[in-house]
Amino acid sequence: MHVASCMFGQQTGRGLNYNLADYRAIPDDGLDDSEAFTFALNECRNNPGSTLTIPPGSYNYRKSKALEFEYKAINGQYGEDVQGVFFLSLVANML
Repeated sequence: MHVASCMFGQQTGRGLNYNLADYRAIPDDGLDDSEAFTFALNECRNNPGSTLTIPPGSYNYRKSKALEFEYKAINGQYGEDVQGVFFLSLVANML
C-alpha cells in the first residue's frame, strides 16, 4: 500500500484521510483510473495536510500529462527516484 501525504497550500487544520478505492479506482482491472485520481487529489488539495492511501496494484492513466510522465520515466529523464518524482509531478500537474 502506498500512502501519500497531500501537501497543497498551507495546512489550515486537521488533515483528512482519503483512500483511492473510495473513488472507484480498482487496481489491475485495465480500466482508466484518471478520474478517480483527479477526484481524490482534488479532495486532498481542498483539505491541505490530508493523506491519500493508494492500495497496491497497477493503475491506468489516460490523461495526456500522465502519459508524458510515464514516457519520461521509462526513458530515464527523472533519474533514479522515478517513483517519487513521478508521483509528486503527477499530483502537481494532473489536476
